[in-house]
Amino acid sequence: MTRSSTPEVESPSVHTFAAAHSGLCAVCERSFSAGDLIARAPGGWAHAVCPEEKPIGEVCGTCFVHKSLNGECQC
Repeated sequence: MTRSSTPEVESPSVHTFAAAHSGLCAVCERSFSAGDLIARAPGGWAHAVCPEEKPIGEVCGTCFVHKSLNGECQC
């Protein structure tokens, strides 16, 4: 038996669908577009797999803004 190249679903009981319209994910609160894979979640619809959070820099002690990932601040 060979494995297919399609990604495995994390849970066999979760049914995913292609979104008919754009919307807001009920889990991560980020938007999804029509055609993205979504699943039913408490409070609405959610990404089948929510996107990873992008890293942010540390907060500057002077201006209280996030520094760039290279450690530089714009203040």
